[in-house]
Amino acid sequence: MTAPASRLRWSLQLSIVVAVVTLALGGSAGDATSSTRPDDPRLSIPDSLRGRSGRLKARIVRPVESAAESTTAARVPPESRDLVALFGAEAVGRASLLAVRDSATNEPFYFITVIPFAEKQEERVGAYTVGRWPAERRAPLSEAYTLPIGFVAVTEANQDLQISSNFRLRDFLSVDQPDVWPKALVIDARLVDKLELLLAELRLAGHENPRFEILSGFRTPRVNARGVRSSQSTDSRHQYGDAADLIVDSNGDGRMDDLNGDRVVDEKDALYLLQLLDRVESRYPEL
Repeated sequence: MTAPASRLRWSLQLSIVVAVVTLALGGSAGDATSSTRPDDPRLSIPDSLRGRSGRLKARIVRPVESAAESTTAARVPPESRDLVALFGAEAVGRASLLAVRDSATNEPFYFITVIPFAEKQEERVGAYTVGRWPAERRAPLSEAYTLPIGFVAVTEANQDLQISSNFRLRDFLSVDQPDVWPKALVIDARLVDKLELLLAELRLAGHENPRFEILSGFRTPRVNARGVRSSQSTDSRHQYGDAADLIVDSNGDGRMDDLNGDRVVDEKDALYLLQLLDRVESRYPEL
């Protein structure tokens, strides 16, 4: 987060350096919608699954088969164990999206299963072209740049699923191949959590009902390569689902809001947002 002010312009990139990947990334195919039913199974959702913001409404989990093959018990996602106990291993293994209701709040909560990265064929996940990640061509820069665990399959039916109070799956989709479904999405829950915390910081600063417009979330390596000659890095974090370019656009006019109240929309507003982000990062250094 050291980009000079001249590079910030109307957007701000939020990057999270991913260390050892213990959070499950991805999701799998299916046409499940975001709707839930009154008779959905009930599960006590621990606060840890709702993130630091308390606003996450979904968790992206590894397939049960992958978790079961792990030789280290600590690497088996706890949410996968809960799902197996609730639904049974066979049901969890073939499901792409499981909806439950929090027994404490009666609110829906979703578990989305990953399509393993190993199922990627050449440059495609199903009919959707993603390209090749840097670690498929050369040794990764660090563990943070190893291959993603897998992909969320976003369909026309589930694209509006709320993964947090203010964000849907579709908000983070790569921008190409508009007519190809399902689309493959890489998304890290920590990014969504951090964005929710930044919205909360805006509210604390006196901004009523702030809203982010995500200009660029996940970028497939194929899309990212198109911008490498200009400003996009070959190793851009957008390819790993933990970066977003955004503006604050609370009134929906498609322009950055005047955040600092000087009646001018300029780089000072991006710097104002950066100061709020620094506060979030000081409180939650793990993000």
